[in-house]
Amino acid sequence: MTQLVESLKRLYEKGKLSEEKLQSMIQKSTITDYEYKYIIGEV
Repeated sequence: MTQLVESLKRLYEKGKLSEEKLQSMIQKSTITDYEYKYIIGEV
């Protein structure tokens, strides 16, 4: 995964980033759906 995705994953795990914020990043094409699932632990 990219450095951005790994950073987002760490922030999510620490509770500093919500699923809603991650979903908005999908809408803006910052991350993909697969990367979202990886971050929240569904992959």
